[in-house]
Amino acid sequence: MASEPVPEDELRKAKNYLKGRLVLGLEDPRSIVAFGLRGEVLEGRAREVDEVLDGIESVSSADVARLGRELLGEHPLRLAAIGPVEDE
Repeated sequence: MASEPVPEDELRKAKNYLKGRLVLGLEDPRSIVAFGLRGEVLEGRAREVDEVLDGIESVSSADVARLGRELLGEHPLRLAAIGPVEDE
């Protein structure tokens, strides 16, 4: 993602997946409350669903590449270990 642009068809699939999950997830009243509270706690305000959907839609391949470079930088390998680890 950092070195090659994400193909437009893959980006479209990812956007559609995220938007679909969001909309379907908000069919449950508890999820609606959690959505609003998450916005209040993390961002200081509850956002409208349409605002979030527009934000997802506005992401470009260049945005994904820029974030990939920012997160991976010069050190593309990352490792996370969860649980009791005896040997470093």
